[in-house]
Amino acid sequence: MHLFRAIAFAVVGSLTSLATTAATADTKTGYSGVLSSLDGGLQGTVRVVDASTLQVTGYTLQGSAPKLYWWGAVDDKLSGGFRISNKQVTSTANGETLTISLNVGKTTADFAYVGLWCEQFSANFGQTKLVADGAPADKGGAGSSGAAGGSSSKPNAGFKTGAPATAMLGALGGAVILAAVVG
Repeated sequence: MHLFRAIAFAVVGSLTSLATTAATADTKTGYSGVLSSLDGGLQGTVRVVDASTLQVTGYTLQGSAPKLYWWGAVDDKLSGGFRISNKQVTSTANGETLTISLNVGKTTADFAYVGLWCEQFSANFGQTKLVADGAPADKGGAGSSGAAGGSSSKPNAGFKTGAPATAMLGALGGAVILAAVVG
């Protein structure tokens, strides 16, 4: 009976950890990226606060344009994306902290890239890919920054491990140890 209880506790702990990890991945809470500067002197670091809020620290914008809005996109083509906030960007900034409320029915789960887009002239002022803490930074390309796809020279680079796999292995390992001690 003790063995069964130990295994049950390990499995429940594992499932709780997996649910927490999945929720964080869905909302991208804590993800961030450094904005590329393609126009207007745009600078800053975008961080996901929660599913409906972004924060830009060190936000700098030297020039503006008509119909300038924050946009999201699923890939590095911001032009194929969508508006994520109805608040129009109308003024310059110099190293400020800006909070962006996602108020058009989109959440951070709907996009991987975020940037400043001029809807009137179809101009990308800069963008970034939102990545988890510790993820590798992009080496440029398409005017974006953030995590890179592509290949790696590291052994087993294609084998993905992450918090869900680690949590499950840890829980199962704990169950085996507890079973050995109790049994």
